[in-house]
Amino acid sequence: MMVSLKPVQLILDKVYKILIIVGGFTLLFLFGNQEVILHSWTDLSLFVVLLLISNAFRIRLSVNIEYSLAFIIELVVIQLFGMSVAILTTFMTVFLVNTVKLAIERKWPFYNSLFNAALSTCTVAAAGLAYNLATDTIFGFIAATMAYFITDITLLAVVQYAGRKRKIPFKDEWLEIGKEISLNFFVLAPLAYLIPYIFNSVETQNRLFFVLLFFVPVMLVNYAFRLYTNIRQSYLNTVKTLVAVIEVKDPHVR
Repeated sequence: MMVSLKPVQLILDKVYKILIIVGGFTLLFLFGNQEVILHSWTDLSLFVVLLLISNAFRIRLSVNIEYSLAFIIELVVIQLFGMSVAILTTFMTVFLVNTVKLAIERKWPFYNSLFNAALSTCTVAAAGLAYNLATDTIFGFIAATMAYFITDITLLAVVQYAGRKRKIPFKDEWLEIGKEISLNFFVLAPLAYLIPYIFNSVETQNRLFFVLLFFVPVMLVNYAFRLYTNIRQSYLNTVKTLVAVIEVKDPHVR
């Protein structure tokens, strides 16, 4: 007698999502309610808008994994405004974008929005803690970048691992996601160090121009990469369909 593993898989997936949501809200409670002194709400508003745009235009790498340029802005906010502000803005922007998408697509339930927001919050919190522990700005940025990358791909690997019908070793899952993300991540990560430097060096009235000067071209490149990813996925789906048709017609060549 064989027992189907699908119900167990679904239960583990739900338990994992609940743990991430609880962890995200715990981090919000511990760090998000700390007193924050902002020198300029206008400056913060600029990065909140960029976070919303980045999260709205995500690239789907697989069935369960999406990727965006939000990590650049999140690392910038950690350096300019501190970990508490980064945690709050990350949670709110991710939750808002995901909720609007679900509402438009009429997909339920909304706990998926909470899960995505909490997952991003955990990643930003890890990066913020690493940044705060470092004594030097450049080493703090490097530590924050590495903490962000490792935490992000680890949490994503668990999501991917739980969603697979055919299991592969978790280490291979982790390495596969890291390989997919690492090139774009580490090529663009230095921009997250350069933006705060320029932001603090130019006059207030010129900050918007210089931030957009660096970020808009990156958004355009991201859009091109998104189109490429969609075309590649369509190609792979076509090949899988053709293979399935051939296997149905001639089972012995499977």
